[in-house]
Amino acid sequence: MTSKLTVTLRDLTGRKVKQLRRQGIIPANIFGQGKDSRAIQVSQEELIPVYQEAGQTSVIALTTTDGNSQPVVISEVQIHPITGDIIHVDFLRVDLDQAITAYVPVEFVGESLAVKDGALMVTLITEFEVEALPNDMPHAIEVDISPLNEVGMQLTLADIDTSSKFTINADPDTAIVKVEAPRAEETFDDEASTEIAETETETAEATDTEQETPAE
Repeated sequence: MTSKLTVTLRDLTGRKVKQLRRQGIIPANIFGQGKDSRAIQVSQEELIPVYQEAGQTSVIALTTTDGNSQPVVISEVQIHPITGDIIHVDFLRVDLDQAITAYVPVEFVGESLAVKDGALMVTLITEFEVEALPNDMPHAIEVDISPLNEVGMQLTLADIDTSSKFTINADPDTAIVKVEAPRAEETFDDEASTEIAETETETAEATDTEQETPAE
């Protein structure tokens, strides 16, 4: 099901867009398909649920208040480094009959017996570049980790099931996840620990003595 979003054409640009953000409105742009970029704005309240549903891979039916409707995908989202709020969005126009590329996140499913027994699961890839028609673009690449039963095992791109509707632009031998033995905790020799403690005590006592000695 395609998400729907209504936006308004935007007049404010540059530093003036701060006025919009104070009102809960996000400045944005639409570009692509050989057409001019258009400045738009969208309610944060309406944008967030659509973004959560569509991410940066699913098609959105974008309608502007002037009556123009077009399919788009979210190309880029700028996040405030401190507040975590969305401060700007770029929408890319798409042709539903033309393939596009997007970075699709990896999603791990299932349960690894080795990890359940205390081994460490090490993620080597978090996303893949995928090529597909806009409506065939996956929301995530699922990787079932249940075959990872022993330390030292790994899964590569060739090990996972993918759809014929999209192409992952990566070498089939690309490692995605592996299982390692748990790291041993560092321990100190009792004698060494005692020596360290005694040295720290002597240093502290010497400092206290210097502070108590009156200046001449």
